[in-house]
Amino acid sequence: MRVSTKEIFYRLDLNDISAERKIIEKEKFDNAVYAIEKHNLKMLSKNIFNDLELVTEPMFDKVSLFKNRLMELGAMKSLMSGSGPTVFGIFNSYFKALNCKNIMKKENPDSFVFIARPI
Repeated sequence: MRVSTKEIFYRLDLNDISAERKIIEKEKFDNAVYAIEKHNLKMLSKNIFNDLELVTEPMFDKVSLFKNRLMELGAMKSLMSGSGPTVFGIFNSYFKALNCKNIMKKENPDSFVFIARPI
């Protein structure tokens, strides 16, 4: 699946994002930065977001399907990276991540599935 970054940004209308949502996202951003500094995975998972999902997910239903499947398989949070179509999950255990990787690879043999660790 190919997603045109140019098209996603073209379709993103920042005026559709309410002032209230912008305030909430600013708070979430600050909380996410703090969570990274404190190595708090639970707090990070509760505060990360990607506004580009508002555009990409309706165009490509696989993004939502993969995000939901990651959550079913034990992710604390799943999110689209950038403008898509890459999706990632945050796990609190290597074994949960490994189990998810094995299942996702089996269910989606044409997709690339990796385990990554922060550095």
